[in-house]
Amino acid sequence: MIDIKMTGVDQVRDFLKDYAPKEAVKLLNNTMRAVTVEYKKEIQRRAPTHRTLNLKKSLTVKKRKAPKFEPRFSVVFSQGRKAKRDGFYWRFVEYGTVKTTAQPFVEPSISAMIPKTDALVGEMFTKKLQARFKKNLKI
Repeated sequence: MIDIKMTGVDQVRDFLKDYAPKEAVKLLNNTMRAVTVEYKKEIQRRAPTHRTLNLKKSLTVKKRKAPKFEPRFSVVFSQGRKAKRDGFYWRFVEYGTVKTTAQPFVEPSISAMIPKTDALVGEMFTKKLQARFKKNLKI
């Protein structure tokens, strides 16, 4: 029996990278996507409600190009022809215009989430790791 003791995130990442790289990539991607979704929910919660509701509907999580063991996801306001993807005006709401006052919701959301991020990563990592074990062991 091998006794393995890991105390930090870096040690966990190095262990997974060495012993189960394919699973590690999936686990890291799933964890970081879940954390980014929590950021998205917080921004949606704070977004002002306009008559079209496009700000809340247009928020999406996108995977960014990054090295395998450093997954990156972003919360973006999608833009397009469909009504639900018409969030281009978020910056006018966030920062205001000549005729309207600013109604900040993105920056306060991010500021509120930053102190919670470490705990959130740990929580999501645990959930995703348990889900991977259940899937692989078919419990």
